[in-house]
Amino acid sequence: MEKDSKVKSKELKPKMEAKKNRPNTKMTSEKKEQDLFVEFTIKVPNKETINTINEIVGQYSSNVKLPGFRKGNVPVDMIKSHYKKVITDEAIEKLIKNYVLKKIQDEKMQIASQPIIRNIDYKEGKDLKADVLVELLPEIKLPDFEKMVVEISKKDLKIDNYNEEKQIDAVLEANKKQVPLKDKAIRDNDIVLLKYQSKILQTKKMSPRKSKHFNVNKEEKYEIIDLYNEIIGKNLNDEIIFKRKYPKDYIKKGWAGREIEHYMEIEGIYEFKKPSLDKEFLDSIGVKDKETFKKQLKDEYEKHTKHQREKKIIDKIIKKLYEVIDFPIPKTLIERELLNMKPTIEQASQIEDEKKKKEYIELIKKSVEESIKSSLIFSSIIKEFKFEINNDEVEKEYKIIAEKNKLPLSEVRRYYIGSKKVNELKDSLLDIKIVNFLKEKVKIKEV
Repeated sequence: MEKDSKVKSKELKPKMEAKKNRPNTKMTSEKKEQDLFVEFTIKVPNKETINTINEIVGQYSSNVKLPGFRKGNVPVDMIKSHYKKVITDEAIEKLIKNYVLKKIQDEKMQIASQPIIRNIDYKEGKDLKADVLVELLPEIKLPDFEKMVVEISKKDLKIDNYNEEKQIDAVLEANKKQVPLKDKAIRDNDIVLLKYQSKILQTKKMSPRKSKHFNVNKEEKYEIIDLYNEIIGKNLNDEIIFKRKYPKDYIKKGWAGREIEHYMEIEGIYEFKKPSLDKEFLDSIGVKDKETFKKQLKDEYEKHTKHQREKKIIDKIIKKLYEVIDFPIPKTLIERELLNMKPTIEQASQIEDEKKKKEYIELIKKSVEESIKSSLIFSSIIKEFKFEINNDEVEKEYKIIAEKNKLPLSEVRRYYIGSKKVNELKDSLLDIKIVNFLKEKVKIKEV
């Protein structure tokens, strides 16, 4: 083997991050903290490195086949020479992973992310060294929940009296259906089906003909400028031809700075119509008669309003917890969640108004931080009060889900076990248990 072998961290393949843009702190052999980041150095005796290399060589020797040798009969020295870099890297990867894990376990570190290997130094005949950066979870000191008082406005908790007529109308409104119109001109809030194509007058290039539904609304933004005024009042089968001059910075690049002639035909006009509270409608939603429908509607309203009231209470409690429990949020957790939110952030980046764009992106980031903070607080409550979900509680939830969805219990159980969603269900039940605990312990004062 070579006398001097430097191995860069990017050559390693352990389940450890090797990211850039981390705190640039000076490495020492002692543990050092910056925010929640901790740096330490691991040192592996040369003898252990040699032993690990020899173990890997032994594993290779039973499977390696080289020209002139049968499988399993290649000399050890030849294996060491031929696969030197691969074997050395594999040994280093294994040793670092084991030593870092041992360090974390021995010092009982509560880590927020996978360790990051910053520097690896290996010279043949010398001890193996590696600098490691890891971010810890914050220490969270929970308050005495029984001494906590959360003030909530009576107005916020007020529940409106049940209005049967209003609730029935809301259900019928939600079940509106699209109905075609034949003898009426296009009005506000109708749906119109247009067959259209467009021609760039400068080049005579014609776009393919296509059909598309449009909401007829003055506030609606259409691809075709001022489309609303062209179609309002028109009738079925009407044909329309008009020109538009598009600005140079128009969002549709092919039309930007050009004059376009649009050709249209009204293929369909539709309106949304509420159903009547009759047998046909009741049959469509699986209810036998009006009295049953009205009773179910009232029960659902009361259940919904109670849930909304409880949600407002728990939201206030959690907001209060944010105020009284102060701790730094691990940067790596924020980065990870923001990465998951990348499609949403990219969509927000398309907002033209710079102020609104910035406000919306900041709102996303704040939401991510609050979600992580809430999760860490809940985890601390679970640990502090030793909350857990046992198999009996899971089985009870299976029965509730089965009854609610009118499914066989065995099918529900098979779904959760088969799709490995049992832990997700347990997490959900744990959240409910914590919420109930907080509502029981924290005093709510209506003001």
